[in-house]
Amino acid sequence: MPPKNRFSSPLSTRDGRMRLLLIPFVVALDVVIGVWAWSTFGQGLWLVGSVVVLITIGVNFAALMVKGTALRWMLPTLALMTAFTLAPIVYTGFIALTNYNGVHLLTQQQAVVALERQSFVPEGVSPYDWAAYEHADGTLALYLVPKVGEELVVPDDATVDGDQIEGGENAGDVTHEPGIGEIEGDETEEGTPSGGEPTGTPTDEDAQPISDSDVFTRADGTSEEASPGAGIFGAADDEGFPTEIEGYTRLDAIQSVTRIGEITDTEFGSQPTIYRVLSASQAAPILSTFEVDQSTGVVTDRRDGVAYAPTPEGYFTAADGTRLTPAYQTVVGVANFVELFANEKIRSPFLQILLWTVLFSVLVVALQFVLGLIYAVVLNGRAVHPVIARVVRAVLLLPYVIPAYLMILTWSALFNAQTGLIPEALESLFGLDPSWVLTGNGARAAMLLVGVWLGFPYFLLINTGSLQAIPGELIEAASVDGASPWRRFTSIVFPLLMRGIAPLIVLAAAFNFNNFLVAYLLFSGGPPKVNSQVPAGETDLLISFTYKLSFDFGGNEYAMAAVVTTLIFFALTPIVLSQLRYYNAWRKED
Repeated sequence: MPPKNRFSSPLSTRDGRMRLLLIPFVVALDVVIGVWAWSTFGQGLWLVGSVVVLITIGVNFAALMVKGTALRWMLPTLALMTAFTLAPIVYTGFIALTNYNGVHLLTQQQAVVALERQSFVPEGVSPYDWAAYEHADGTLALYLVPKVGEELVVPDDATVDGDQIEGGENAGDVTHEPGIGEIEGDETEEGTPSGGEPTGTPTDEDAQPISDSDVFTRADGTSEEASPGAGIFGAADDEGFPTEIEGYTRLDAIQSVTRIGEITDTEFGSQPTIYRVLSASQAAPILSTFEVDQSTGVVTDRRDGVAYAPTPEGYFTAADGTRLTPAYQTVVGVANFVELFANEKIRSPFLQILLWTVLFSVLVVALQFVLGLIYAVVLNGRAVHPVIARVVRAVLLLPYVIPAYLMILTWSALFNAQTGLIPEALESLFGLDPSWVLTGNGARAAMLLVGVWLGFPYFLLINTGSLQAIPGELIEAASVDGASPWRRFTSIVFPLLMRGIAPLIVLAAAFNFNNFLVAYLLFSGGPPKVNSQVPAGETDLLISFTYKLSFDFGGNEYAMAAVVTTLIFFALTPIVLSQLRYYNAWRKED
C-alpha cells in the first residue's frame, strides 16, 4: 500500500473538513504577509520580516498537516516564543556584530533619509507674497509673487518635517561635525574624497538660483511659472494675484488666517525645491541640503559642493575628515569581541566582574540553601511547638512577600556611609570606620548579606515542603535499626531532599547570576573601579555592567552591551540544558 500523504486526508473526516475551511484564510494571510514582508525587507528590517515569515510558515504547516490538531493548539505558544524569546536572542547576537551605539543609531538607509530631509533657504533669494487657493478636491495651492529687493526673514521655529530650516546666512555651520582622526581611503584628486565626487560649486540645474517669475505651486508636488491673464490664470488684482484660477477657489483673508497652521505645515512643489509659507506675509523656496548618489552612496552638500563618502566606520566623511550627522550602523564582525578581550582597560574590569558574578551566584545560593535548610529542619522537628513554628515561618517569609525593589532601597539606606544605621552601629560598638562600605570588599560583603536575606525564605519554603514529603516510615525504620540522627539525615533525608530541589538550586544560581536589582539598586555597582575605560564598579554583576554600557555610559555602547549579553547567554545555556537531564530522569521513573 502506498504511504499516505501527510498533507491530504479524506474530506469526510472532521480534520479534513476543518483544513478545507482553513485554506482560504491561510491563502489570504499568505498574500497579506507576503506583501508586508516585501515592504519590510525593503526597509532593511530583516529580523522583523523573518520572524513574521517564520510564524506564517508555521501557520501554514499547522493548518495543512494531517492530524495537526495538537500543533494548531500549540501554535500560539510557539509563535509567541519565537517572537519574544528566540527573536530577541538572535537580534542581540546580531547587534553584537555591529557598531550600534549612541552615535550610530540609524541604518544607512535611514541616515540618508534624514539627510535628504534637511533643507535650507538659498542666499540672495527674494521672498514671495502668497495667496492660497483650494481645488475642488481639497488640494491646496499657492500663487507666489516675488518681492524683489526685500529681505527674507526665516522664523526661528520654521521646520520641514520636524527639521530646522536654515537661513542663507547660516548655511554651512550647523550640519557638519568635526571628524576624529583621518578618513580611511586615499585622496584620488585634490579636494576629492575616495569614492566621492569632486568638490566645488554644484553644477546641476536643481541647485541654480530660483527664478524671479511668478510661481504657481500645488501641494500635490507640481510647480510651474505663472503669469496673470495667461492659461488657467485670470487677470491680476491690485496685489498682482489672479482674480481667479480655473478649478480653484481663492481663500479670502479670514480663511487664510483661520487655516494658517495647515498652510504653513504644507509643502508645495517637490524636491529638490519646495515652497513653504513662513509667515502671513512671506513664502520662500527651500532647497534640499544634500544630494545623494544612489549608486555610490556619496552625499553632496548643495551649499558648498563638498562630497561625503560612506566609510566602514559608519560615517559620511569628507576628504578633510569632516563628518555629517547622523552616522549609521555598520557590521563590524567580531571586532567588539576582540575589543573586549584585547583592550586591557576593558578586559581587566570585565574579567573581574565575571569572577565576582560567579562567586556571588554560588555563595549566595549556598548560604541561602544552608540557612533555609537549617531553619526548615529545626522548625519541622518535634522540639518546636507547631504554633511557634508557624509564627516563626511567617516572620521569616516576610522578605519574600515584600517587593525586593523596596527592600533593597531600604538596605541601601541602612548601609549609607554617612547616614546609614549599620555603619553607625558598627562604629559605636567596634570602632569600625564607616568608610568600610566604600571599599570593594566591604561593599561586596554587604551585597552578599542582602542577597542571602532576600533569597533564603524561598529555600525555607522548598526545603520545608520537601522535608514534609519524605515518608516518615523510612526515618522510623532507620531509627529502629539504630541509625543516629546525623546518619539518618545524611543517608536518607538529604539524598531524598536533593532529588527534589537540586534543579531549583541550579535555577536559583542562574537567577542570582543575573540579579540586577541587588547589583544596581544597592550601591549602583560601586565603588567604581580605578583606571577603567568602561563604567565598571566593584559590586557590578555582568547584568548591571551591561545596563551601564547601554544607558549610563556617555556613548551608549549598545553593541558592547550586546557582546556581554551574548556571553551571558552562552554561560547560562549549559545550566538550562542540564535541567533536561532531571526531566528525563523523572520521566523514566514515572
